[in-house]
Amino acid sequence: MERTLDHLDIDADAIDQALAAGMTFPAAWYTDPEIHRIEVEDVFRQTWQIVCFEQRVMNPGDHAVGEIGDVPVVIVRGEDGELRGFINVCRHRAFPVAECDGNRKTLQCRYHAWTYDLDGTLRAAPRAEHELGFDRSEFGLLPISIEVLGGYVWGHTNPNAPSLAEEHPALPGLIADWRIDVNQYSVPRPREKYEVPANWKIFVENNSECYHCPTVHEGFGDAFDVTYEQYTYVNEERLSGQTTASNQKENVFADTSGNYRFIYIWPGTFIEVDEIRASWMKVRPVTPESCTIDWDVLEDPTIDRKIADEWNEMYLATMREDYGVVAAQQQNMTSRAVPYGRLMASSESSISHFHHIVWQELRKLIGV
Repeated sequence: MERTLDHLDIDADAIDQALAAGMTFPAAWYTDPEIHRIEVEDVFRQTWQIVCFEQRVMNPGDHAVGEIGDVPVVIVRGEDGELRGFINVCRHRAFPVAECDGNRKTLQCRYHAWTYDLDGTLRAAPRAEHELGFDRSEFGLLPISIEVLGGYVWGHTNPNAPSLAEEHPALPGLIADWRIDVNQYSVPRPREKYEVPANWKIFVENNSECYHCPTVHEGFGDAFDVTYEQYTYVNEERLSGQTTASNQKENVFADTSGNYRFIYIWPGTFIEVDEIRASWMKVRPVTPESCTIDWDVLEDPTIDRKIADEWNEMYLATMREDYGVVAAQQQNMTSRAVPYGRLMASSESSISHFHHIVWQELRKLIGV
């Protein structure tokens, strides 16, 4: 498939000028099927992303399922204590070898009972003895690269991928500086998955600023200080961060919630931490006009459960409010009635930063 600026109907000079002037991407970029295909195949399948909390895979036999882009993966703690990652696809006829998180001594495909050891080797395939030349050693699970950073397990579909620190040199330092280590949190919430009728870039943009918090997120604004003077943004390499203090005036949890820290990692991973809970969230494109959100939460075991439940409901309400906002935006992007917008640089610097990352990556992928 041809990938050129002309094929994608992109005027590079016009995009450069628009981004320099604080304009948004063209509305067409949020509906274009060819741009979507490039993003899925060459960005989301080929980057480091969080798959699970390390605490979900601490014991031999523990496994956690997830996706890297549209590629299903499974993280497994072996009997030898080693953490490994694999493509979650049976080498027979592509059924998953794990359909949910759990603990097993083997991974077994439910379709035809092909069974794999926790190191990925194929242990058994029913009726294999009747197949001439069938060599089990040739059909082990395909490995992926994994790393643990900040209490999160990260994965990359390339088993020989450059390290996470090579892809995001500033990330280890930012995690250390902002005290993002989830070891103090150990009470899990059920993992959540949401289908959102909006392009993934709209979702990232929404989560890259709190300019909308005073008007859209009453509960979040009661919990944290969202004023211009207090709310801080950091933009580095292919990362952005947000931090603020608890709202001492309005927040009934002010003594326990502490500072809010939020990091976006290209292309679609988010880390969110306060003193009550830690979470990670990941957006994955599904169609040009829809995406899936994965969300996982751990809470501090010393926090009163009533407070933890109320705090969780505040975050859930914030998410629901965001989903309504981005769905409305997508409808208007689809109409293309207004070709582009104008950012507010002092409050939306992280959106501008994100746009420059997207444009830089797209140029690289199409050889500009």
